[in-house]
Amino acid sequence: MHHRRSLVWLGYFIIWLLLGGLAIGVAWQAHITTLYLGALLIANPAWRPTGWSSSTLVGISKLSILIWASLCFIFIMYLENRLRESTYEHQLLKRGSRYLLWLLSLFTLCYLATRF
Repeated sequence: MHHRRSLVWLGYFIIWLLLGGLAIGVAWQAHITTLYLGALLIANPAWRPTGWSSSTLVGISKLSILIWASLCFIFIMYLENRLRESTYEHQLLKRGSRYLLWLLSLFTLCYLATRF
């Protein structure tokens, strides 16, 4: 019984690391998408806000990194809490796969936004 419990905690740790790494990848892709959309906004004279130029992308980039990194950190801490709770409820794989689907969906959405 003790061996089984340690395997559950090992699985929890591995799932948390993989999902945390994927969350960092999603945050980075969201940053790239934000820069891409900002560049499109600046390139189009009809939509460009007054006073914006290509140098505005530096500020957009810094703010984007701050926001997406903060959201990623908050999500990773939330993920750790929820996965730890799911080990006691015997739903580790169910919750882990649900978060995996959400993260892959967000990554795909951000990636496809830069391709069209």
